[in-house]
Amino acid sequence: MSCNWKSKISNKQCQRSEFEQSGYCIYHKPNKDVFEGALFWGLMNFSYDNYNESIDTLFANLQQLKLLNEMDFEEDLLEQPEAINDDDNINEISPNTHDFLDFSEEEFRDFFNDLLHEKDVVHDEIGCIDFSGFCFPQEPFNKLEIDRYFLENDRSGSILFYENVFEGETNFQYLTFKQNVHFKDCKFILSVNFSYSIFEQKCIFENVQFNDIYPISTISSFWKTNFEGLVLVFKNIKNNIAIDGINLSENTDLILEHITYSENNLREGQRAFRIAKQQAIKRGDTELSGIYYYQERIYKGRKIFPKINCFTVENNKKKFVLIKEFFEKKAYKFIIPKLGDLLTKAVVGYGERPARSLVFSLVIIFLFSIIYMFIGLQFNLISSSTTTIKYHININQIIHNLITLDIGNIKLFLRDYGNFLYFSIATFTTVGYGDITPCSFAGRIFTAIEMLLGITLAGIWVAALLRKMLK
Repeated sequence: MSCNWKSKISNKQCQRSEFEQSGYCIYHKPNKDVFEGALFWGLMNFSYDNYNESIDTLFANLQQLKLLNEMDFEEDLLEQPEAINDDDNINEISPNTHDFLDFSEEEFRDFFNDLLHEKDVVHDEIGCIDFSGFCFPQEPFNKLEIDRYFLENDRSGSILFYENVFEGETNFQYLTFKQNVHFKDCKFILSVNFSYSIFEQKCIFENVQFNDIYPISTISSFWKTNFEGLVLVFKNIKNNIAIDGINLSENTDLILEHITYSENNLREGQRAFRIAKQQAIKRGDTELSGIYYYQERIYKGRKIFPKINCFTVENNKKKFVLIKEFFEKKAYKFIIPKLGDLLTKAVVGYGERPARSLVFSLVIIFLFSIIYMFIGLQFNLISSSTTTIKYHININQIIHNLITLDIGNIKLFLRDYGNFLYFSIATFTTVGYGDITPCSFAGRIFTAIEMLLGITLAGIWVAALLRKMLK
């Protein structure tokens, strides 16, 4: 029977033979045991230049593993004598066995040659080194002498890691990737390390789940990794990924898209977007640098206020600790900086969203125009005559006008509101023609507040706009 593996993101399917009635070939079989893992790496590391020596070495290693496993099994039986007279228990604790472990060396050679024949089956892309769907067992990935798979004199095609599961610590250290490399829908169960490797072409990480086991503040998967290609992409990355110490050429376009960092790793998020911002500036991409600067400021802003728990559990009882932690962590010192950060983000987007200040200004103008309607304003129609207009909140009248569509009242309301809106605009821009004035102390207070907001927001909007234009 054929292997049951089929890609979930394309029309690829495995053409290899099923391995020992598992439903999958040796490459796609998940959760390989120690013998299957040794056979897998033997296939991946096989050298045609040393054909006989490679097979002899693998056969000797498998026999050694079998011997060690049988010794462990015998020790287990000695520790559990009651299991000897129980056939079911004996079956449960018996060691994993495979047909290829009982082969003679000649029989194993024939068996291994059949696997080698299927080793390099190409699914659908000529020129691509395709590891799609491979489940790499718990062995360091540097067991794979991956340079053998690279066409050193031909940089066409790509190396495809699609839908892979890396069950052990994955080590790509000191490797030279001469072709485009694409990791897509992959999952690293434990750590992954690309330190001191070289990527000469494009590299894309898409829908990849990195491990979140080790403290990210002390480990960078890309420490001293050299990217010389035109594009390095991190897109839809699950769990946190640190890129501290990464080396990028001046021509490399670093793309970070749909990447989020947890509350425990805000510093790493700030660093990642700072690196991306600096790379965009180096390449002269001002638009992209602005996007990354905005993301960097978001993570910086989220670090300002200390994390405070509302409740804690003591002796299986929930206890309210918000106030206690608030004063213990001196959170009151960070209130003003945090409010300033939130206001800067909302009003002008850290200088990268000047349109926000314009929208915010319009909201304030409309809000104050409504306030003036109910506070009342004095309309100086002519030098010897003044009129005061003041609306009162009458819900019943408002509902009646909406239901009956009293055109006359609606026209009157719109005309009056236009006058209040006009006064609000004149106040916000500090023009002050004097044809409409506040008629109460409360009105003067609100006009003073609006004038101060207008001066401030106008300056912020002009500064942000000039900043964007100069960039």
